[in-house]
Amino acid sequence: MKRFNGTIMDVDRFVKVNDCKCITNPVVFLNSNKPTPDGLLSDEIFGITHSERYGIYAYIDLGGEFMNPLCYKSLCRINGKVRAIVHGIQQFSIDENGNLVEDDNGGTGIKWLRKNFDKIKWTNSTTEAAQDKAAFIDMINKKKLLWISKLPVIPPGYRDVVTTAKGVGIGELNSLYQQLIMATNQYKQSADYGLTLLDTSAGRIQDTIVSIFDWFGNGTTIGSEKTSKNLPGKTGIIRRGIMSKTTDFCCRSVITAPDNKCEDLDDMFVDMDHAAIPLAIAITCFKPFIMFWLRNFFENEFAGRIFYPIQIQTKDGVKVISVPIQDYQVMFSDAYLESQIDRFVKGRFNRLIPVPVPVDKAALTKMADEAGIIKSVNKNGNVYMAMTSKGLDKSIKLKDWQNMSGAEREALSISNRPLTWADLLYQAAVEMTEDKCVVLTRFPMDSYFNQFPQMVRVRTTATTTPRIVNGKYYRWYPDIDAAMIGKNTSTLFNDTITGSNPTIGCAGGDFDGDTVTCKPVYSLEANNELKKFLHSKGCLHSLDGNSAKSISKEGILCLYTLTNCPDNEWDSKLNEKMEF
Repeated sequence: MKRFNGTIMDVDRFVKVNDCKCITNPVVFLNSNKPTPDGLLSDEIFGITHSERYGIYAYIDLGGEFMNPLCYKSLCRINGKVRAIVHGIQQFSIDENGNLVEDDNGGTGIKWLRKNFDKIKWTNSTTEAAQDKAAFIDMINKKKLLWISKLPVIPPGYRDVVTTAKGVGIGELNSLYQQLIMATNQYKQSADYGLTLLDTSAGRIQDTIVSIFDWFGNGTTIGSEKTSKNLPGKTGIIRRGIMSKTTDFCCRSVITAPDNKCEDLDDMFVDMDHAAIPLAIAITCFKPFIMFWLRNFFENEFAGRIFYPIQIQTKDGVKVISVPIQDYQVMFSDAYLESQIDRFVKGRFNRLIPVPVPVDKAALTKMADEAGIIKSVNKNGNVYMAMTSKGLDKSIKLKDWQNMSGAEREALSISNRPLTWADLLYQAAVEMTEDKCVVLTRFPMDSYFNQFPQMVRVRTTATTTPRIVNGKYYRWYPDIDAAMIGKNTSTLFNDTITGSNPTIGCAGGDFDGDTVTCKPVYSLEANNELKKFLHSKGCLHSLDGNSAKSISKEGILCLYTLTNCPDNEWDSKLNEKMEF
């Protein structure tokens, strides 16, 4: 019965195709702390750019033929005499049935094993596991991949130096590579001088090759220290390699549970299609679009104007006057806009800063002195833009506002306060993300459900309110009062990503500190494709046909909440009538 269709890597072909260079020096650094030219971190072999340090392989010349580590481990499991032969500890001869028989006049060593490998019957066991291993080794041997003379060395980007408080170390894998280079150099010298240590050196090389193989797999022991799994797992090379590859304008954030305090489905801020993306993350992910919106806003406000209307406090109360302004492009340059975005994202304590008017202060001071009407502009001589908005009752939906008459709209409560950068950035983020999606990724990636698209709902303050700003309806406008401006905002904004429980659950996530990566999608074609996928069967059903987005826990909690009565007296009466 044919048990195997796969194979293992052809090392010689790999080295040839990738034009790998040979590493011969176990010393990593010169006295000047510069990598040795033929060492494990060589700039000449592995290059100096990021792509080169993460993409160029090398190899170590073993000085002879040794067994592939996977085959060697499998062979040792089905026949314990293999290790004794490789290390030259015992001598064996081969009987007429191909069995190894201990013989003081027999042969030993890896060269003898290589020469007589096809004559040996490796197992007499009838167990399925032993037969599988024997069949695997036989297949690899027939493909002439059992014996290797070179060992590939992975790029240094995945095994760079380790810096600790005590100093700089070379790391576990580099240490193993060092041991192998020193062992191969000793093996070659023993062969040149005809010494009798060949079998001991060969055994040391074979064991080191296995240790390197185990380091990537289930871990190995270096000295007296046990290493963990370094290819799979949370700290493995695969996950660290993936997580180190960041996308432009992407962010990472903790996920939290949604707060579904609402009267109907239309009031749900988070649902199966939408995720709550914090304003700081939204403007970071969609920064090119936010910059475009801000440029247009200030151009519409100030372009072609010499005077700009502002609200000021005079001795007779609040009045609207026109003040002379300078060129708005000087104040609101791209560098200035980027600095305000960075301040909002990183400065969680001062996010409610008013937006200044590019006023000509000298002309304003002269006008104030001549007219004598300005009581106080600002201590610093700054003038800020004003925001006029209309507030709605929280029960008013978009369709209700659209159906309002002109008189009803005019009767809405009006709020006047300084315009803040939080207002501008929120308006920009809502408009620029209305037709766009983000892709949320939860690691480790063990299924395609770990990466899922979501439409954007921009999250701001803990409490929100429906509001009309510049004729546009905002269902969840940040609840900002004039008294909050310039005050500490550390507890005002919510900066965590929230997805619906079923969506986060099918990705294997929970709310105990799990994080997701948020990647924006820019192109129209990609966004249309993701929106189509959101309502496809592949997004709702797993490969076995079952629902991927389970609501079992939420359903139980909902039923409990609906049937739980806080009135102890009524609860006791209810229990008296219940029959068990």
